[in-house]
Amino acid sequence: MREVMRTHSNTAGAHNPGNAGALDAAAIAAIDRSVGIRLRQRRTLLGLSQQDVAVMMGMSFQQLQKYERGISRISASRLYQLATILNSRVADFFEDASAVSHPDAATEMEVKQLLSAFLALETEAQRRAFTQLVASMRHPARNG
Repeated sequence: MREVMRTHSNTAGAHNPGNAGALDAAAIAAIDRSVGIRLRQRRTLLGLSQQDVAVMMGMSFQQLQKYERGISRISASRLYQLATILNSRVADFFEDASAVSHPDAATEMEVKQLLSAFLALETEAQRRAFTQLVASMRHPARNG
């Protein structure tokens, strides 16, 4: 039994460079920040304050601030609760995580402006064209 545990402990975890799924501390911190950025973007997009969400979560707004800044890691159950409150999917907080933490990522103001422009469109055809235009700009190399 000890041999099995010793073997397992030597092959698991982030300290083993042969483990393809391992993440170092910097990568983990970057993901936490990325999730926090997406959390804040979604909250502000819905026009909710930190206090509003904190009350719904049964926590202090300071704790929500820590989540949004990536200082505190969000547990799976808390993330699920946040996604439900923010009418979102848990996966939405992880999609394109590397792009969110990139310096060129959209600011909250840009997101609000984009949403405002979309909501000002009068017809479904205009909204569809707008969405297609934005989607075509997401990966310009693919549209060659």
